Formats: sequence, C-alpha cells, structure tokens
Amino acid sequence: MKRFATLTVVCLFIFAVITGCSGGGSSAAGKYVLKTMNGLTFEQAMSDALGGEFNIEDYYEILGISSSEEYMVIELKADGSALISVGGEEPATTTWKQSGNTITFEADGEMVEATLAGSDLFMVIGDEEYVLTKK
Repeated sequence: MKRFATLTVVCLFIFAVITGCSGGGSSAAGKYVLKTMNGLTFEQAMSDALGGEFNIEDYYEILGISSSEEYMVIELKADGSALISVGGEEPATTTWKQSGNTITFEADGEMVEATLAGSDLFMVIGDEEYVLTKK
C-alpha cells in the first residue's frame, strides 16, 4: 500500500510539472493548507505512524488545531513575504519567489522548492512528500 501511495504521489508530481509548464505562471499568492502527506490524508498518515492506535481528535487537541488543514499552512503574500505554520506552532515569517510554476521559500534554514499545478503546491521536504491546496 505504501508503495502504491508513493507511486501515486510521484505520478501526480510528474503530471503537475508537465501541465504546469504549459501555463503562463500565474501568481501563487494565497493561503495553502495540507491536502496529503506521502499520498495519504493527514488522518491516514498519523494512523499508520502510530500503528492504528490513534484518535485524531485527541491529536488535534494536543497540537492545538481543529482540523488536518491546520497542520500545515503556507500563506504566500503578494509582497513576497510568507507565513509558514506546521503542527500548530506560531507561524514563521520568511520570503518566497516564483519563477514560472516553481515556488522557492526558506523553511527551517533550508531552501524548499515547490511546484504549483492548478491550485495545488507539490513539495518534498526530507523524506516527506506534501501536497497543499489553495483555500
């Protein structure tokens, strides 16, 4: 199942790159919320990570969030500034740049590249693959 999920995310990423290249590269400014992690919803990913012994509402309470969408939020502002919040933490301020359908920003001291495809941002941080969708 994990292999299928990874393959699905890779295929979506390739599709995003191909379809993204045909667009003129409209501005990515906006608020993006978590859609999937490694091809799974947040709830599925957390359940797998915790071996099925998992109550999503309890986890939300621990993190101080009310939904999986709040687990990761990236707000790209038109002035080039960005707010990034992960795991219910206070948002960190950074900057972002767009070149075509590639979005570059700094997170935890590292430069991160994301691909914009329609209303979704596709990115890989470490071993984790994330898809965020524009709200």
